[in-house]
Amino acid sequence: MGAALAAGALLDNIMARIIRAFRIDNKGVKGLFDGANAPFGGFSARIDACFAMSLISETEYDEAHLIRKVRNEFAHKLKTSFHHARVRGLCAALRLSIPVAAKEEDPARVQFSSASVALILNLTNRAHYAVRRRLEFKEWPR
Repeated sequence: MGAALAAGALLDNIMARIIRAFRIDNKGVKGLFDGANAPFGGFSARIDACFAMSLISETEYDEAHLIRKVRNEFAHKLKTSFHHARVRGLCAALRLSIPVAAKEEDPARVQFSSASVALILNLTNRAHYAVRRRLEFKEWPR
C-alpha cells in the first residue's frame, strides 16, 4: 500500500514541477495549481497537461495514468492489495516494468515498483529541460 501511495505522490509532485518549469510566470498562474477548482490541481490533470504540452512521451503518459489508477485503488479501497485482480491487471499493463519471473511470489508488486522507479527516473530532471523550452509572453497584434 505504501509503495503505491508514495509513488503516486512523488510522480504527482514531479508533474507539477515540470508544468511550473514550462509555463509563463505571471499573475494568471497562481490559480492553476491551488484551490478547489484549480485546473492543474490533481494528478490526472497534471499528467494530461504534461502530455498535451509535449513535456512527456506517450509511454510516460500511459505509465503515469496506470500508476495513478493503482494509487487510487489503494487510496480509495480499504482492503486492496497487489493480489487483487484489478490491481494485478493494471500492473500487468505497465510497459516500463522489468520482466517478472514465473516463480515470483508477488509479480504485481514487482511490476509496479520497477515501472514506478523507471518513470520517476525518466522524469526527475525533466523540469530542468522544460525550463529551456519555457513559454514566453507575446503581445498579440490588434
